[in-house]
This record gives sequence, C-alpha cells and structure tokens, in this order.
Amino acid sequence: MNLILKASPIFITLIVAGCGSTGEVKSTSAWNCSAKSLVDSSYNGGSYANIHLSAYSSGGDYKVKLNSSKTIASGKTADGTLFTCSKK
Repeated sequence: MNLILKASPIFITLIVAGCGSTGEVKSTSAWNCSAKSLVDSSYNGGSYANIHLSAYSSGGDYKVKLNSSKTIASGKTADGTLFTCSKK
C-alpha cells in the first residue's frame, strides 16, 4: 500500500509592535511617561496614571507613588511592567 501525502503551504503573518523596546510617550501635558512597550500614557500629577502597553488593546489606570520632590511618579501595571512619569 502506497501512501501519498500532499501538503499545502500555510502563510502566517506576524506583526509585532514595539516588542522588547522601551517606550517613552512625550505628551503636551506637564509629564512624560516611559515603560517597556509603552504605546500611550496620561498623567496629571495625581494618584493614578493611565498606561497603555502594546500587548493590550487599551490602557488602564494604575496607582503611582510620587518622590519627595513630586517630580517623578512610579508605578507597576497589572502584568508587573514598571513605569515612570517625569515632570517636564
């Protein structure tokens, strides 16, 4: 008995945006935020920053801790990604 296998090619397109990079978002606000794979951010000096990482379809609000001079806010996203927002 002869067995003949015929394979058809499968084409897969893989798009990776910002993989493994450190992102910094410069905004028109008084703060610039940075994190690995950062797509967008928003921070106004309060208790929370909105951080959007490339692995997710949207951002989330994360608690920040301000340094004593209130010029650097730092926090951690739900997946453990560290971020900082620095006053301009």
